[in-house]
Amino acid sequence: MVAMQEEIQMPIVPHQGPFGLIICLSRELAKQIYEVVEEYMVPMRHAGYPKIRLLLCIDGVDMCLQLDIIREGVHIVVGTPGRLKDMLAKKKINLNNCTYLTYAFT
Repeated sequence: MVAMQEEIQMPIVPHQGPFGLIICLSRELAKQIYEVVEEYMVPMRHAGYPKIRLLLCIDGVDMCLQLDIIREGVHIVVGTPGRLKDMLAKKKINLNNCTYLTYAFT
């Protein structure tokens, strides 16, 4: 119990992430997974856990809005391969600290 309390109190530092990456083969699946993860974050915030920032990284969403979220710091990215490759190529995001990688298939 003490270890859990210590973990809850640990700050999540901006600009260290993303720590998790979920790659989806379709925008629709990425949106659905993003929404589910967002819903899980609500009770965690109410329980006192640090805020975990999510990014939906898909074509069709203004890249400027996505870059604003990245500047604030992002912990989990849910995206499609095309937009992720574009952001990686433009060096807008890196995966140096990414410790969890998941592929979501349609």
